[in-house]
Amino acid sequence: METLEFFRANGLIAPDAVVFAKAFQVFMRIAGKDACWDLKKSRHRIFSGFINSKRNHLFYKTMDARPLLLAMIGQFPETGKNVIVRKHICDCKFCLNPSHYYYGTKADVRLETNQRNGDTLTPQLVDQIRQADKGLSSKALSRRFNVSYQRVRKIRVGETFDVMQDQADASTLSEGWNMLEKVLHHLASSHPDEVRRYELDFHMTSEMECPWHRNGTKQHKGRFGHMGECLDCLEELKQGKCTVDVTQFDYRWYWTVKRFWDQVDVRGEDECWPWLGATKKGGTESVAYCPSPVHSGATQSAMRVAFWLSRGFVGKYRIHTKKTCEKFCCNPLHLEARGLDDVPIPSKIENIQLNYVNIFEHFKKADNQIGGDRPESLSP
Repeated sequence: METLEFFRANGLIAPDAVVFAKAFQVFMRIAGKDACWDLKKSRHRIFSGFINSKRNHLFYKTMDARPLLLAMIGQFPETGKNVIVRKHICDCKFCLNPSHYYYGTKADVRLETNQRNGDTLTPQLVDQIRQADKGLSSKALSRRFNVSYQRVRKIRVGETFDVMQDQADASTLSEGWNMLEKVLHHLASSHPDEVRRYELDFHMTSEMECPWHRNGTKQHKGRFGHMGECLDCLEELKQGKCTVDVTQFDYRWYWTVKRFWDQVDVRGEDECWPWLGATKKGGTESVAYCPSPVHSGATQSAMRVAFWLSRGFVGKYRIHTKKTCEKFCCNPLHLEARGLDDVPIPSKIENIQLNYVNIFEHFKKADNQIGGDRPESLSP
């Protein structure tokens, strides 16, 4: 494949292409294909090979990363077009998005830079100036197109913008993304071990656990998606899981879970469950304590925590309530994770259990069932 040959020609190997491929997949999932993929705002170790400090553009290891980005979508330098140009729509000089670059000329670099700085001169306008009636003076064209006289004169005599690069149209970009898909499939089939190893790096460590993990079991541990969602929880969500039951959590989570639901006005299944706990920013945002393996802060919105503790841990997916809901409604039947379109809305809450009859007896029995050791705090 030409892409891998380009990497080898630059002293790199297939695992380096895997790094680019997986980084693309992460950003496409998080930000979308059109957004700037700013590595300055993404400090995860998945991007550890990229360098964005004290440079004018993105580097990978010791070399310019931009030719490698373009190679991933099947674009390579040509005779007369061997200068990498960053589009004016891109406001990040360390952008990782390959669709924000193309091969052009130095004139294209000047054009994109001017447009990024607010210049209205476009390739179409340059063509109009060139094709204007020869009988019109440069001064007249300057007034007509609102372009300085000197620039109009230079364009007409060919001193500047002598070669214009047409920006990639939708079909060209589509071909580029299709090429990327082919590269990803080729890498996954020819280097499965490298792909698997890199996925484990992105998921932080195999020891990361979601709140639903129970000591002594393998579920809800070490399997997380690109948005930090627990893949075990996701499978249960697709089956319609919805329960408000403090007995479903490990002992170390008991007080966090119980304290949260104590601050919710739990009513009937068809009613809203208002949040009674802390708020901030003048009462416009709710604040609930719930540590997360994929968030730096220990507090989240009450709706997000309610979703996590009743339906499943979905990481960084945003949680929304129904438009008709009361403020800060925590009824799990009224909550929706935006972006998880294949997750059905449950028809009912399977169980509502907010207290234990005897918490110590419960966890002793649970430990015996899974064959684990009792927590030290439960020792007699």
